[in-house]
Amino acid sequence: MLVIAADEGIMPQTREHLEICQLLGVKKGLVALTKTDMVDSEWLGLVTEEVREYLSGSFLEEAP
Repeated sequence: MLVIAADEGIMPQTREHLEICQLLGVKKGLVALTKTDMVDSEWLGLVTEEVREYLSGSFLEEAP
């Protein structure tokens, strides 16, 4: 599970954790976007799109 806070978006540790998972050969996972109640819908849309773009081409590209 890759956890990303909606109020902060993708942080350096997010990138590090994804790289570690890829190095370990993890094939499946899911993405949890937390703190969605702390942001407005416009910001949530921007963060969601940022996450989708970042995960494109990774093992989490189609993850729930």
